[in-house]
Amino acid sequence: FQTPFWSKRTGTWIDDGGYLSDRVNFKAVNKTYFKTQFESTAKKIIFPKLQLEPKLVLAYLYDGGSQNSMYEGGTGIAISFVKGERYFEVGSIQYRARFGVEMKNRLDLGELNVDVINLGRLLLPKKKSAIN
Repeated sequence: FQTPFWSKRTGTWIDDGGYLSDRVNFKAVNKTYFKTQFESTAKKIIFPKLQLEPKLVLAYLYDGGSQNSMYEGGTGIAISFVKGERYFEVGSIQYRARFGVEMKNRLDLGELNVDVINLGRLLLPKKKSAIN
């Protein structure tokens, strides 16, 4: 969820004369949006030091600026590595198609995610405990 703190404007524009005008509707002025996304792992593919998780992705997005509802559907794959007894998911790749009643064409989205915390845990040596 994202909402602006300072402005909730939905379409004001100052013209060349310095006057406030509502003739031009700039939908990008209001950056409020709400998104919920569901991911489901289809099947885990396990290798000795690597795990791949193909995923199905569904999402709903409400854009406060344009006041449009949009829907997304797609697929992705998460990549995890083994360190010790644990898997660390270090990233994922997704493709989603976005649809909406007000949209003329489908919007194709590609996304690459990296979890820097898990990547650090995977690459850095494990700290030794002072208590034995």
